[in-house]
Amino acid sequence: MKGLLAKRPLALGLTLVVLMVGLLFARQAVAAGNWWHEARPYRVPLAVPAGGMARADQSVEVNLDFGALLDALGQPRAIDANSIQVVEVTADGLTIDAAVPFQFDPASDAAPDRLRGTVTFQLSGETAATATRHYHVYFGGVAERAGDAPAAQVTLTNTTDQGFAAYKITTPHAVYFYHKEGGGFSGLEDDDGNDWIDWNSKTGAAGDFRGIPNMVHPSNGGFFHPGRNTSSSQVISQGAMKVTFESTSDNGQWKTRWEIFPDYARLTVLKTAGKYWFLYEGTPGGVLDNQDFVVRSNGQQNGVFNSWIGDLSGEEWAYIADPDVDRSIFLLHHSEDSLIDSYKPSNDRKMTIFGFGRKGNRRYQTEVGDQFSFGLVNSTNFNTVAAAVHGALNMAVEVGAAEQR
Repeated sequence: MKGLLAKRPLALGLTLVVLMVGLLFARQAVAAGNWWHEARPYRVPLAVPAGGMARADQSVEVNLDFGALLDALGQPRAIDANSIQVVEVTADGLTIDAAVPFQFDPASDAAPDRLRGTVTFQLSGETAATATRHYHVYFGGVAERAGDAPAAQVTLTNTTDQGFAAYKITTPHAVYFYHKEGGGFSGLEDDDGNDWIDWNSKTGAAGDFRGIPNMVHPSNGGFFHPGRNTSSSQVISQGAMKVTFESTSDNGQWKTRWEIFPDYARLTVLKTAGKYWFLYEGTPGGVLDNQDFVVRSNGQQNGVFNSWIGDLSGEEWAYIADPDVDRSIFLLHHSEDSLIDSYKPSNDRKMTIFGFGRKGNRRYQTEVGDQFSFGLVNSTNFNTVAAAVHGALNMAVEVGAAEQR
């Protein structure tokens, strides 16, 4: 027994040496490997599988807690958000693109020394349905950017639209016009300048009824409708990958947040004072005509001059296509429910009337925090549009263990 006790410290010492050597080799393996920039001491690997759908310039979001990542490395410390950079790599870690379009939006409730928030970046170019893209998110060290700055994919400017103060948001394949005091979109132009909303001051469906999201019925204030003066809007943030702004009704009882990405726009309902709906009242391809058609998430298709009423079973989305311009607009409700949805043309056949939570003039949506999205797709093909929709639903991102140089 005494001999065993005498040998135990030696065995323990050898074990510690082995562990220390192992850690040293692990540290050296990382340091001697494909480390992109010496000014960034930390990184976390990301893997983004396409999920069985081909992708094109897909926007991706991932929530990262940099404080927790540093804790796992035994390196608790504050870092500057300006030190964050996203680099695309091969599966083996070789740098492919050091100027990935990205931005970081810190969580509003994050402590100053515990940085966390959302990194939004782009899967640039084409991604095959079976492919997995790999990235390293570098952070820490000096706050100055290392390497080239990513090109902005979304820009916001102030303008006037149809006599109303507006935001003009420019993305690679769409230009949005949003009335600040109406709290709604008045225009959505594609690559050829066709306006898929085309709000104007003409009476009824020929102009004034049009817009997105047209959430609140006129009897309850008519909020979030272009061509109105019932709300105020403010820009919350803007970066290379998205702009965020909020609109609040003048009575303070309704509030929405819009996030505009390169490939779609997303609404979050922040405050309500009653029931609402989400509408697309507009002009596919610039004008509603016999060639246009509506497709539901189950693949069921009908012409735009036919109507339907009923809950969208399964995934809650649909799209309206114009084969003359080979484009579509998709409408998405991020949460599945059993509420009535509907589509019909206006009586004069001047615009679409698509609604989540709408039956006639009855509104059914009630949830605060609910999200809705819409976006243009340069295709009328079901699988292509479905891939765009699932991109807006947010792709799965595999987050690896943090590494230190």
